[in-house]
Amino acid sequence: MCSQVSQRRVPAFSEHVDTLKQAIVDVAQESFFSFAEFCGPERFAEALTLVPSPAVVGSPLWLAARVDFSGAFAGSVTVTLPYVLAADMAAALGGLAPGDDITQELVADATGEFANMVCGTWLTRACARRKFDLASPAVDVVPGVSASRSEDEDLLMINEWPVKLAATFVPA
Repeated sequence: MCSQVSQRRVPAFSEHVDTLKQAIVDVAQESFFSFAEFCGPERFAEALTLVPSPAVVGSPLWLAARVDFSGAFAGSVTVTLPYVLAADMAAALGGLAPGDDITQELVADATGEFANMVCGTWLTRACARRKFDLASPAVDVVPGVSASRSEDEDLLMINEWPVKLAATFVPA
């Protein structure tokens, strides 16, 4: 007699959004000394207009940090933020004073660590009795974001800068 392999149910973003949102707020505040709050598309669109151009800051405009995970279910968490915010948060994490020089490598590393901490905090809180493996963060330069959001995204402000938070799920 053959046994059927049961398929694991793929969760929806809506099932985890509240715990995920609390995780990003807590990580931003407790580890990066930053104030985070969720906002609507109008406020987000307004904040997008304030992101300086690469010529002004001499660095990329946006960074997207993604952490893939697998276990009871699989997917990824992505945090996309303006480079100027990423640099401020990296400086705070590293104990640097405002205006201290900071390398793009350190900014990318700190941004990846931010996404890693958000993902780990969320999974620990939401699924404490399940085992998950987290991949090393991948940080990419991206051209920007739109004010709209998809079903697997939410909009927030960190230190008055616009940030997108996304979680996608795939069959494990």
